[in-house]
Amino acid sequence: MSTYEDNSLYMMIRDRAGSKMLRQAEQINTFNHVNSLFNDKASILINNVWKLYPVLDEETPMSFITFSEVSRIKEKELEGLPWIYVDMLRVLTWQDKFSSRLVNEMIDKSPAAAWRIPLAPGVDNKDAFEYTYSRWYEENRNLVRSASEWAREYTCDETCDETCEC
Repeated sequence: MSTYEDNSLYMMIRDRAGSKMLRQAEQINTFNHVNSLFNDKASILINNVWKLYPVLDEETPMSFITFSEVSRIKEKELEGLPWIYVDMLRVLTWQDKFSSRLVNEMIDKSPAAAWRIPLAPGVDNKDAFEYTYSRWYEENRNLVRSASEWAREYTCDETCDETCEC
């Protein structure tokens, strides 16, 4: 139900509308409400990513995860990783064949393997992240572009340009 219960016109319209019309109107009301909640939350999340992870003048290099660190990975921790981090883990262990093999076995045995997209055959661990990122970006290019444009529209003012980090 809505927050308009004290509005007599609203209540009269609800009383007179047929059940189908009322249901359809409430579907639209609910969708609009959810959409406004999403828009508010989405702009906050997108802006947080831009602020927390800006493009740096000089990017920091990656460093590898050692075999002793890999051997201490807990199954629950691996299972709880966001799927893109699994391929980051593959890349960060590729330099050592033992680390790489152990990580791949852990990933394959993880209960999360049932819902994670497996690495395509022939893609080495060292290329896992770039492969997954490029494939995802290609499939979601319009989503990324429209989300970026949408966030800029909601957060920037008329003084902003392409270099703006608002």
